[in-house]
Amino acid sequence: MRTETFGTRHDVAGTPVDRYIALALLDNTGELDLGTAEPLPTTQMIYDMQVIKPGAVLWSGLHLYAPTAGHVAALAVAVDEAAPEVAGHRILPLGGKRSVGFGSCRLEADLTVLGDVAELRAQYEAHLHAHREEILTLLDEVTG
Repeated sequence: MRTETFGTRHDVAGTPVDRYIALALLDNTGELDLGTAEPLPTTQMIYDMQVIKPGAVLWSGLHLYAPTAGHVAALAVAVDEAAPEVAGHRILPLGGKRSVGFGSCRLEADLTVLGDVAELRAQYEAHLHAHREEILTLLDEVTG
């Protein structure tokens, strides 16, 4: 279920980033002051990280006991926000490095048992707007 992978942070030596960093090393005369004739140090780094193996199946559940209509609407909206649909599948973020393909999984959640998600969202948002002041007061008490 779990494995390790590695990557390389690319070296910026010789790039515009490198030249920008070198500006900080200029002395008052505009000359590069490295203290030696050595080139700027390299910043390349190889790293490893633990990941969930592609294809691994994780299982969990969400349960409501004696739910009200408000509970159902809140749960539907929470799942819809946490795992939005992308190309017909719900995608749930699990960790970092999502911009390079890590940190997300496909969530198999059947929300049809709760009802129409768009309708539930409308009901929940109407509830939030109608009770705005009480909700903000409660949040202030809880976090204050």
